[in-house]
Amino acid sequence: MRFFFFGTLMDADVRALVLGRAMPADAIGPATILGFRRVFVADRSYPMLTPERRGRVDGLLAHGLDGAAKARIGHFEGDEYRFEARAVCLAGGASTDALVAMARKGVVPSPRSWELVPWQRRHKRGFLSALSGQTIPSGRIVL
Repeated sequence: MRFFFFGTLMDADVRALVLGRAMPADAIGPATILGFRRVFVADRSYPMLTPERRGRVDGLLAHGLDGAAKARIGHFEGDEYRFEARAVCLAGGASTDALVAMARKGVVPSPRSWELVPWQRRHKRGFLSALSGQTIPSGRIVL
């Protein structure tokens, strides 16, 4: 299974906590989704994608993940998101389908753009602390 990560799961530490392991370097690489803009969810520190005709969001394509990983990612994303298969662009111009966590109707976007590095500086520590107390399905692994 392939996933496109555009937000907090681009961070290796968050990704390892959610998946229960670090991903091999050859199982993740740069990718882009077109037709969207990445913004904060209103009153939250994490992002969502909103449609934008000429938009472009850089992220990561993760491949080789199984159903247990999908369950863990789904639990992490919570009720605000659902998985959708979307085309993503790879380096060199090729494209592939990947699962993308898209915000459900009713999730309110902020007008502010979201970027990984500022998020890591301002929110990562608290985010990891909150995440480390969650229980993830598939063996009831406590993060």
